[in-house]
Amino acid sequence: MGYSALGLSFDFQLFKWVTLVAIMCYFLFISWKFYKHFALIYANYMFNQKSNDFNKHIDKPRILIYSIFWPLMIIAMILFIIHTPKYELWIEMIIISPLIVLFSIASYTCHFTWQPVFSEKFIPQIKKRIQSKKATFKCHYSVVQLRKIFKGMIEYELMEYEDHYLQKQHINLFTEIFQKEKLPDIPPFDLKMINSDIIYFFRKMETKINGMTNPKWAQIFTRNGAEINPSSLYIEKKTMEETKGRSEKMDMIDIIFSQIGLDFRQKH
Repeated sequence: MGYSALGLSFDFQLFKWVTLVAIMCYFLFISWKFYKHFALIYANYMFNQKSNDFNKHIDKPRILIYSIFWPLMIIAMILFIIHTPKYELWIEMIIISPLIVLFSIASYTCHFTWQPVFSEKFIPQIKKRIQSKKATFKCHYSVVQLRKIFKGMIEYELMEYEDHYLQKQHINLFTEIFQKEKLPDIPPFDLKMINSDIIYFFRKMETKINGMTNPKWAQIFTRNGAEINPSSLYIEKKTMEETKGRSEKMDMIDIIFSQIGLDFRQKH
């Protein structure tokens, strides 16, 4: 407000051009950072070349923020350029100051995405808030049943632990997740199965769990040390329905669930 008032009272045209040069320089700086980072990634993508420069956990939120605030920077600049003073000083302050504030907030927000705190603190906090607002699930397994399922998975080598202390921790964590009905931030359990067996296991678990989806399961389990792709599970499920295939591990899963009173074979 003070800067706007000083400029308007002194010489509007000088104030306008000095301010315009300043915001244009900063706009180009913010835009160049984005272009410099994503130009090569985009070129590699268009020419079907692999690129390790794109980090989806950081770059997707960055693109989202730019898609919102970069246009706001342009709008603020255009409105500032086309504005011609017609009123008294205090009225002009009311008109001009919000444009400068809008540009400042938008440009700072874009610049913020390149700071370490953006990836280290901001993104994890936003993810936690989003996850906390999502509808979770309703579990009807008892603690005893959950512990038997976990132990059965280890007994039949569908999950493996070399560290017995970690195994003890994870059986408690497994029980806690389903009893508290809250998804973890990072999937703690690794399944030693292929997708078709994983789908069968999930469908068995869903016998007494309401509201679960493949993306939610992917927040609890990994597959052979890698993230589970929910889309691949949907595709595999359709294949299973067409082929009616069955594996040895599916029989093991049936045995595990028969030990807690679910001894029927689930259709898949």
